[in-house]
Amino acid sequence: MIEAKEGKVSLSIQPYDKLADVAVAVSVKCDLSSCVMNRLKGVWCCDCRPKGTEETCVLYSMYLVALNKMRGDPAALASSKVGAVSVGYHNGSFVMSWNTAGKITNVRKSLSIAMSSLRVNGLYSVYSQVVKGLGISSNSDQFNKAAAAVVSALNSGVSCCVIGKIKATNAHADAIVGTVSKKLDPGKAGDKKASAEAVPCNHSDMPELKVSGWAAYVTKLYLSNKVRGLKPVLCDKSLYVPVKPAVFPTLRTKAKAGVDDYVQRKFAKSGANSGNLLAYAALSCAELGCHDAKSLMSASVASIKTAISGAL
Repeated sequence: MIEAKEGKVSLSIQPYDKLADVAVAVSVKCDLSSCVMNRLKGVWCCDCRPKGTEETCVLYSMYLVALNKMRGDPAALASSKVGAVSVGYHNGSFVMSWNTAGKITNVRKSLSIAMSSLRVNGLYSVYSQVVKGLGISSNSDQFNKAAAAVVSALNSGVSCCVIGKIKATNAHADAIVGTVSKKLDPGKAGDKKASAEAVPCNHSDMPELKVSGWAAYVTKLYLSNKVRGLKPVLCDKSLYVPVKPAVFPTLRTKAKAGVDDYVQRKFAKSGANSGNLLAYAALSCAELGCHDAKSLMSASVASIKTAISGAL
């Protein structure tokens, strides 16, 4: 793995020639609400207003700005040269990601666009539309408080990760991070701030697996494969299984019994490369932040099997 750092921005590049392109991601450690993020993405979630709702909306608004700069019109798409842009939040990390051709110029340009979008100044109009979509009235004082928290998170550091078919050297990584770091300017939140009243989530009607990081991601893949049509929901520190609680014990028993066979069928061929392939897939759809994805890259087949069994 090739790594570089400049100022508040770090970059990790994992060349892997058996893929067609590269997955590129930007992630930030911040206290958000995974339920709100899932709701904004159109994934199942509760209708509550938990702590971190406003901060989630601020960072989601930044994602929308980046999305518009990258793919908002034909000129933007021709310039950025990126595929679908995804967003997510898991294990304390906000992440947005995309795929592009494995060229240094493409990676540098797309990361620069993403980094320049991580700014609170001028964001309130986008934020207002985001919160209204959740049925919440926009409030500039609440925005300022959430924006201040996001600025603090951004100033604490932004991680960038690239994995896939790319020819890169340490010099390339240094040059990319040197350019990209200059684009990070989070701005400053307004002085007048107010807290919003939080309504805790209630997920008592859905079975929950206490698992996080890449272990949660590979467990989600396994359950989706084991039960056709099942779509487990990845949240911050857990994985929710959308079935009735009464039928979950039976499903869980069957799932536990099938782990060995699943790992043998799906990972025997890729072997030691499994971690890289899974990390690429996870980053491509923004289901893991850079830290967890980097950890997954070095995961062995045995550790993947252990993680799935342990989660169940």
